[in-house]
Amino acid sequence: MHKTKPRNRSEQEIAGYRDALELIHESRKDMPVTINMIRQLHNRIYGHLGEEGGHWKPVDNDIVERDASGQIIRVQFHAVSAVATPQAMDSLLNRYVVAEQDSQEPLVLMPLFVLDFLCVHPCRDGNGRVARC
Repeated sequence: MHKTKPRNRSEQEIAGYRDALELIHESRKDMPVTINMIRQLHNRIYGHLGEEGGHWKPVDNDIVERDASGQIIRVQFHAVSAVATPQAMDSLLNRYVVAEQDSQEPLVLMPLFVLDFLCVHPCRDGNGRVARC
């Protein structure tokens, strides 16, 4: 088991990422791509942060560029709204299942899923780490 306690946020994020990857390595054959699986991975990623993961974002969030003082310089990307996120995720998963059943090439299918997932940006934070899992 992991005995070293993370000392700061960066180490907490890495430890959560490690735990999510460990779950995948141990259980991959029994982990179909579902909403629950995505939420479970997000919850694992948040396991060392002192916050609860596994929930869709409660408010809209844009990807922005900030200057050294924290002021927003520009909006790089407008993500799907918080209200539309549950439906967008359901739609994304449904399209993935149909493509998988149609025997689409997994090496093409998965990056397209990841891109759509990142465009929805369903969680307040941790979307990139979930996508890399």
